[in-house]
Formats: sequence, C-alpha cells, structure tokens
Amino acid sequence: MLGFLLILVLPPAIFYGWFELQSRATVDRNALDPGFANALKHADAAATVYSVLRLVGVSAGAAENSAVKLGIINEQVEIYVKRGSKDSTIEMMRDFHNNMVGITVAKWRYSLTASDRRSRSEQLVALARTGVLLRSRHDISLSPEEAHRAEQGADIDWAINWFRRNMAAIEKRTMQSLRETGL
Repeated sequence: MLGFLLILVLPPAIFYGWFELQSRATVDRNALDPGFANALKHADAAATVYSVLRLVGVSAGAAENSAVKLGIINEQVEIYVKRGSKDSTIEMMRDFHNNMVGITVAKWRYSLTASDRRSRSEQLVALARTGVLLRSRHDISLSPEEAHRAEQGADIDWAINWFRRNMAAIEKRTMQSLRETGL
C-alpha cells in the first residue's frame, strides 16, 4: 500500500515542487511582484506538459487538450487535498487562464522558435510584465456581482465553463503580446 501511494503521490509532488521552486527563483531573478510566482508556476507547468507531449509525437490538438485536462484535474484535486485556504472560483479561473497562457507560449515556441530567440522563462516574464499572466484573482474580468460570488465559493464547474468560453481570447491576447514584446 505504501509503495502504491508513493507511486501515486511522489511524481506529481516532484513535478509541482520543481515548478514551485523555479517560479519563485524567476520572480526573484526578474524583480517581479511575488504574486507572479503562482502564475509562472501554472504557465510553466502547462507549457512543459504541452511541449513534452509534442516532443513524443502527440498532435498539437491532443497535446493542448491533454494539458488543459491536466490543469482541470489539478484544480479538482486541490479542492480535496490543498492545505490551508482552498481556491475560490475566481482563483481557479486565474489558474486556468495562466495555464492557457503557458500552453500558448509552448505552441508559439513550437511553431516560431527561429524568430523569437527568448527562452520560455523570458517570454513568460514578458507576459507577466504586460499583464497577460494574471498575478491575482483581482485581474479576472467579471461583473461586480459575479466577482463577489466567485470570491465567496469554490464552483469548479463555473470556473471550467468560464475558461472554455475564454480560451480563444486568452490565446489571442497571448499571441499578440508575444509578437509585440518579441520585437
């Protein structure tokens, strides 16, 4: 039983632990607001998942779908296992947004690496500085009534539906910012 738990728990703990450390180091190295550590962690993890899947021959659409689904599963698991305060709906929305930014960066790198010589970390920092990566739940655009409701509860279905409606817009904004900051 212990062996099974180690196999089930240890790889995700190492995976997310690595991105936690990397995101904090990136924040420090680039003098970013500490709130960006979570944004960078989500974006970099999603970009890595997408990139690894593409590297092993998974199609672009399937890699994107898989990275999105893993982000959703991560948020679902956090509802039950996260210690301390649980993420509210609006925080889940922010995390989904940042996951999509990471996936978009990976797609950008996969298709245009010759024209943008920045590292993925440099691209993510540029997106943090332009406001494409979301630092806090206050960066999510909702009506005042929706924002209040989204801050009060943890409705994963609402967060997922919001994300699915906004995926294309997040990708478009990310691509536009990558073009503008990559000059």
